[in-house]
Amino acid sequence: MEENHLNHLKGYAESYKRSFNMRVLADDTEIKEAYKTAQQRGQVPFNRTKVLILGDHGAGKTSTCRRFRDKDFRPEEPSTIGIETNTVEAKVSDVNSKWCEVTNTPLEDYESSAAWWTVSRVLQQDKNKLPKARNKSDNNVNVSTIRQKFQDISYMLFHIIPMPVIFCFGGLTFGFGPSAWLYIFYISRICDFHSAYRFGCAYTICMVLVDTTQVAQQPVVAFNMWIYVTVVMVVCLYGLGSFLVGVLMSAGGRTGRQFGAYGYFPEHYLVKKTIGFIAGIYIGRMCGWKFDNFNNLTIFEKDLSQYLLKIVSFVAPFLGFIIYEWFSYMKVKSTSSIPIVHIRKSMEADLRNECYIDARLSLWDFAGQEMYYNTHHLFMPKQGVYLVVFNAVEAISNPDRYIKRLQFWLQSIAMHVDIENVVVFLVGTRRGSVRDQNAFSTFDKCVTAHLYKRFSKLLAFNPSGRLCFFIENSLKVDKELNILRERIYNEVTKLKYFCEKFSINYLLFKEALDGFRHRQCVIASVKDIENELMLTSKIFVKYEVRQLLNFFDKSGDIIYNELDELLQNYVVCDPQVLIDILKLLVNVPELHKRNRTVSDLWHRLLETGIVDSRLLEHICRNKGIWRVYPYVIRYLVGTQLMFPLTITNQVDQVGTFCLPCKLPNIDLQKCESDYIDHTSDIFYFDFGEMLLEFKSHQNISV
Repeated sequence: MEENHLNHLKGYAESYKRSFNMRVLADDTEIKEAYKTAQQRGQVPFNRTKVLILGDHGAGKTSTCRRFRDKDFRPEEPSTIGIETNTVEAKVSDVNSKWCEVTNTPLEDYESSAAWWTVSRVLQQDKNKLPKARNKSDNNVNVSTIRQKFQDISYMLFHIIPMPVIFCFGGLTFGFGPSAWLYIFYISRICDFHSAYRFGCAYTICMVLVDTTQVAQQPVVAFNMWIYVTVVMVVCLYGLGSFLVGVLMSAGGRTGRQFGAYGYFPEHYLVKKTIGFIAGIYIGRMCGWKFDNFNNLTIFEKDLSQYLLKIVSFVAPFLGFIIYEWFSYMKVKSTSSIPIVHIRKSMEADLRNECYIDARLSLWDFAGQEMYYNTHHLFMPKQGVYLVVFNAVEAISNPDRYIKRLQFWLQSIAMHVDIENVVVFLVGTRRGSVRDQNAFSTFDKCVTAHLYKRFSKLLAFNPSGRLCFFIENSLKVDKELNILRERIYNEVTKLKYFCEKFSINYLLFKEALDGFRHRQCVIASVKDIENELMLTSKIFVKYEVRQLLNFFDKSGDIIYNELDELLQNYVVCDPQVLIDILKLLVNVPELHKRNRTVSDLWHRLLETGIVDSRLLEHICRNKGIWRVYPYVIRYLVGTQLMFPLTITNQVDQVGTFCLPCKLPNIDLQKCESDYIDHTSDIFYFDFGEMLLEFKSHQNISV
C-alpha cells in the first residue's frame, strides 16, 4: 500500500491500518520486501514443547490424552504399549478449546511463521511513522513536518479535482457508472487500483448527493451572480463531501476489517458485493435517480445515438466491474512471491491482538508397566511439561502408597530435567467415582505436606489452591479438565525456552526430515543431516546445525543428544520407529507370531535377556530399515538400553548384547536352599575385555 495513500487515511483516523484485501497485498511492495527479509533473517518464538504423560499402569493416561484432543472417552481403553506420540496445536485465542491435530505441511508452517514476522515488522514500521507529540516549550518548527503536511494537503486536494470538472461538464448526465469509472481511472494514477476503485465509487456517490441538492438545474451558460453562488455552494459541498468520504473510508475500513477479523459478518466475496450493490441502488433511489426507460427509445428513429449512449452507459460499468474482478483474481492467483493467505490471516490476528502462530504441543503417552521404566530416560527431555497421572479412587483409599508412587515419579523426573525449564502437574482421574468430596482436600493436603517442600521448583498449583488436579474423563465437558488445559498453556509460556527466538529457516528442515522418514532413514548421521541442510535451509555452519537439531529435539520431532560423545554423531529422525523396535524387544511376540528363522533368538532373549545382533537385523528388516540396523544398535547401546557382551564386528555391530529389562528374575527360595557360605572367598575381576564407558555399569550390576 502506497505511503501517501496510507497517510491520507491516517489523517482522518490515526488508528487506521493497512488493508488486508488480497488484491492490495498482491501489490504491496513493503510487504514483499519485508517477506524477503523474513526469509533471510526472520525469527519467531519457539512456541513448542513436549507434554509427557507418566504414571502407573491403568491410571488413565491414555484417556486423559484423548480428552485433551476432545476425543470420546472409551471405557475399555487398551493399555499403551511402549509410548504413543501425537502432535497437536493449542489455539492461542482460546486456551480452553480442544487441542487439534496438526494438519499443516512443513512448507505451510514455514510460510505462516514468515508471514507473521513480516506483518509484525511492517505494522511496527507503520507505528514508528506516526507523528510524535512535540513538546509545547519547543518553539522550533520541524521543517520536515511542514513539508509532510504540505504533501498530505496536496494529496487530498488532488483527490477532489475531478469533482468540479465533472460538474462543470455535466458528467453526471451520462449516469453513475461512467462517472465512477472516470474517477477510478483518475485516482489510479496516484494509488493502487483497488483503493482507487473504492475511492472513485465513494466520491461519485458524494457527487450524486450534491447533484440532488442543487436548486438550479439549468446548465452553466450565463455568468450572473446566482451562477457564482451556485458554483461556490457546489464547491463547498464537494469539499465537505470529500472530507466525509475520507472519514467514512478510514473509520469504515478500520471497523469493517475488525468486524471481518472477529467474524461478526461473513467475508464471502459475493455476499459483500451483493450487499453493496443493493445499498447503492437504494441510495440512488432515495436521491431521486431513476432507471432508464428503454421503451421510450427506438432504434429506427432519430434518437439512435441517444439509444446507444444509454446502452453503453448501462452496460459499461458492469463490464468494467467484471474485467476488474477478473484481473484482480488473476493477480492474486499469480502472486507467488508472498503467501497472501497467511499474511491476510496474520493481519486479522493482529487486529484481534492475537498471535497467528499457535502453540505446538507434542503429546507423549508413556506405558505404565514396570518393564518399560528403564526405557523412559531415553525419551524424557530436559525441557517440557510433565503430567503425573494417578487413580484418584485408589489414591484416596490408600494415600500412603500413592504418595510414595508420586514421589517415585517426581524423583525420576528430577533426575533428568533442567529445573528452570520444566513444570509438573499432578493429575488424579476418576473424580466422579469418589463420593466423599472432602476426601480430595484431605489427600491434597497430605501430598502437599509430604512432597511440595522437596519438589516445589517443579510443581504447579491448581488455581483453586490445590496441588492436585482432579478430572473426570468420562464427562463430555469437564470444567476441571479445561482448567488443567488452560493452566498447562499458561505455565509453559512462562518457561524460558518456550519464548526463545529461532530462525524461521529452521522450519525448512522439517520438509527434509519428512524426506528422511519417507526414505525410511530412521537414524541418520549428523554428516548426512549437514549435507541435506546445505540444500534446503542453506545452513553451512556446524554451530547452526547443532542449534537446529537441538531445536527439533526440544519440539519432539527428533531425538538428539549433543552432550554424549557417541550419540552426538547420530540423529533419530523418526522416534516412533525406535519406540516400535523397543516394544518388540520388551514384549516378546507369542510363539505363533515368531519367524522360524529367528525363533531360537527370541527364545534366548526371553530366557536370558541376551539380544543377538541377528535378531535386531531381522526386526529392522521387517520394518524396512535393515540398512541402518548398525545405527540402531549403536543408539540403543549409547542410551544404555543395551550393554555389549561380545562384539565380533565393530562396523556392522555383530555380536550379543544384554537387555537389562529382560534379565530373568532371581528365585530367592532356590538361592536359599542352595546357599553356600562364601564370605571368606576372594573374587578377582578382569575388566580388560570390557569397554571403558560400560565398566561402571558392570560394577553396579555385580
